[in-house]
Amino acid sequence: MSDSSPAPGSAPTAAPADQSPRSAKLAVTVFPLLIIGGALLALLMPGTFAPLNAGVTYALMIIMFGMGLTLTLPDFALVLKRPTR
Repeated sequence: MSDSSPAPGSAPTAAPADQSPRSAKLAVTVFPLLIIGGALLALLMPGTFAPLNAGVTYALMIIMFGMGLTLTLPDFALVLKRPTR
């Protein structure tokens, strides 16, 4: 049998090293374009997105909570040390 899957108990093979920067560059390029496209679509067809209005506040709450979870004590110390910048 010529099975290309790894044997049980063996470590999976890693992706090529050059694949990660390429994927990151693609994500950094595509994500803003999706956001701009979604914003333009919402401006042109607001009725389509009206049912989503009720969930926007909750979605922002979850996003901000997730961002806050990534903060560490040194981050707060830096803000207190240099509040403007």
